[in-house]
Formats: sequence, structure tokens, C-alpha cells
Amino acid sequence: MDEYFSKRLGQLPVVEGLDFGSGRIEHRRCYVETHLDLLDGLAKWSHLRSVVRVDASREMDGQTTTQTCYYLSSLVAPPADFNRFIRQHWRIGNSLHWQLDVVVRERRQRTRLDNGPLNLATARRLALQSLHQVHDANSLKNRRKMTGWDEEYLSTMLAKITPF
Repeated sequence: MDEYFSKRLGQLPVVEGLDFGSGRIEHRRCYVETHLDLLDGLAKWSHLRSVVRVDASREMDGQTTTQTCYYLSSLVAPPADFNRFIRQHWRIGNSLHWQLDVVVRERRQRTRLDNGPLNLATARRLALQSLHQVHDANSLKNRRKMTGWDEEYLSTMLAKITPF
């Protein structure tokens, strides 16, 4: 895939973006290939319409890292749209993982046997979802703590996730 795209980069639609934040500078270049008949082996994918390449370089604390990612899509859209879709997708995932780490301390969990890790991960996601459904002045982290301190508050949380 790299060899193919390297030859075609000058001919493909492209959008460039620059992001600043959290002590980093990120430069992104997004290319979209829609002429898939030129790519061997992809003709069998009936719903495939685009192959997207994103070249990203990130500068943080004086160090630069680069990464190239490829995405397959059933959409035909301009590079700016794909770049936005990909950024939104990662933002959602990163936000969820950050909340799981900060609110329910998922990284501190040490359960490793049998179905324990999957069961507890499911319970943490369910708990996080119920914490999001209560609208009060408390942060998610404080809501979690209050469910352990106040039985009435706990009942309110459980009512959000159980039908009875």
C-alpha cells in the first residue's frame, strides 16, 4: 500500500491541517484514493469506495514522531471530510478511555483470570453510562464517590440503569 500511495501522492486530493494543544504541534496530511481498480485485491470488497491515507507528524517536548495510517471506507468524500471523521472518531475513543481511567480508575484494576476482566470492564462502562445520566452540579468522579457514600444517591444511579 505504501509503495502504491508513494507513486500517487501528487495526483490525489489532499488536505493539510495543523493542531496545537497540550504542549504538542501536530501536522496532518489526508489523501483519498477512489480509483480502487488500480489497487490489486480490493475489487472483491463490494462496498469499498475509498482508501484514505493520513500522514501525521507530532512534535512534543522537542521530539518529532511520524505515523502513517490507512483507512478503508464505503464513503466517497473529500479529504477534509475524512480528516474530520477520523479526528472525531479518535476524540470519542480517547474521551471514553480518559473517563474510564480517571473516573473509575480502570488502569488500576488487576483482575486477570477467566471472565473477570470482561465482566468488570462491562460493569465499569455501565456505571460510567449511569453517571452520565444524572444531571447535577457534581463531576463524574464525585458522582462515583457519592454512590459509595449515600444509599439514596446510589438508588438514583441504579434506577437509571435498571428497568424496575
